[in-house]
Amino acid sequence: CVQLLKTFLQVQEGYAKQLCFTMDNESPGTSSGPVAPQEVAAPCHHVPNKNLTPSQKKAKRALKKQLKLQQKRIKLETRLRHALSRKDDKVEQETIRQLELLDQTTGKNTISSSGSALENQEHNQLPAPALPLKTNIIQISPENNNKSPARRLVVNIYQQLQQQQHRMLREDDGDEEKKQEQHERSIDLLRHMTKGTQERSMFCNTDALWGYTRQKFFERAVLVNSSFEKLHPKQQEENENILLEEKSKRTLAWNRLCNVKKICSVGCGPGNDVVGVVAFLEQLREEHSDSSVAANQTCLLDSAVLMDWVMGEWENVVNPLKSVLVPKYIRMMETCVADITDPLFQSNKNREAQGIILSKNRRGNVPYQRRKIAQNTLDVSLNETESETPSPQQESPFDLFLFSYILSEQRGLWHAFMKDLVHVAKQGALFYFSEPTPWQQHVLCKTFQEVMDFVWLDSSMDFPLLQPLDNRVGPGVLLGMKR
Repeated sequence: CVQLLKTFLQVQEGYAKQLCFTMDNESPGTSSGPVAPQEVAAPCHHVPNKNLTPSQKKAKRALKKQLKLQQKRIKLETRLRHALSRKDDKVEQETIRQLELLDQTTGKNTISSSGSALENQEHNQLPAPALPLKTNIIQISPENNNKSPARRLVVNIYQQLQQQQHRMLREDDGDEEKKQEQHERSIDLLRHMTKGTQERSMFCNTDALWGYTRQKFFERAVLVNSSFEKLHPKQQEENENILLEEKSKRTLAWNRLCNVKKICSVGCGPGNDVVGVVAFLEQLREEHSDSSVAANQTCLLDSAVLMDWVMGEWENVVNPLKSVLVPKYIRMMETCVADITDPLFQSNKNREAQGIILSKNRRGNVPYQRRKIAQNTLDVSLNETESETPSPQQESPFDLFLFSYILSEQRGLWHAFMKDLVHVAKQGALFYFSEPTPWQQHVLCKTFQEVMDFVWLDSSMDFPLLQPLDNRVGPGVLLGMKR
């Protein structure tokens, strides 16, 4: 991420210089003589459009279009690296096709073999001849050169999950027609989830759910692990420009992450975030394999709770995952329904989630379908008593709550749920948020700035001036800590 951010900043700097040069040469009333260096250093890209000439506006639009294309290319290259890591031929071929199509549209090679595409562009030269796309991605991928134990574990769990899928659906691993059908249905589901227009009926198709898992499970599990790894003390020691206050927050967050025992994934989907936490903790255990404490630990987590508004449908994927994780990595794993668009308390939709969050009526590893039958026999008075707001003495025992790509999907309907959850979370509880863009995370920071501390774990982590912006190289990742 640091390398991608440096490239992104270099391109922005190059575009800003071009824009400054254009504006200085075309601005009315300027002298025809050479411009002093200190005069060119003004932030020209912040000039309002109303103060620009038509040609300057055209140049600015062209530069913004180039930045958008570069961000799209970076996203596709990341997807290709992940597909190569998990040996997913279907996603690999589709991503290569999209990259080649992008190259044809822009008329440029995706990656220069010398890595100097930016320099060639600044000197109005053609890019150097590119290597074959797949070969180049493998060569530049840091994950390929240095595969961490955590990444290997994610790959291993994902492959076991695929084997469980083939047994359940009685399908062959090489069934290309089945993969194609899953891919097409998952694309349609993802399109609606991006716009926030998904409906329950869309999750009733098993092919769509397994196709979604094929595309997103590995990527988002790795994102959780890699985000937490950025807080490792070794990485903090290498960075000498961190402010003392920020460094203390990162150290505190790292210490709390190392002692996580109970986690809750809200909007869990196929359960990828839980696997990311397991991989992170497993890597920590390997680092401290010589200590007696690590040797005595059999399970990485005491309990993991997975919540989703369509949990009954997602259990087609989560139940096979549970057989992989329990009891080898997690002592107890359970699921329940939770709708983030409703308040956590004073809502019958989230009645079961209330009890689990506050450690009431724990049902262990009972499947959702069996619990649903039991719920229908409950007395109405029980619904009313469990839906009341908890007393100030009640608090949740969970150490970490995870939210992935759910705040943006709900378009601001999460406020009441989050306020209730933060209210009952214990002191020191951690909250992990990952989103395609950080616009909802900024709203979250403003809403809870009085009761929580925040640490950015994305490309803006070491660049405070970039953190208030909505642009990131990759997804926006935020870690909150309740005071």
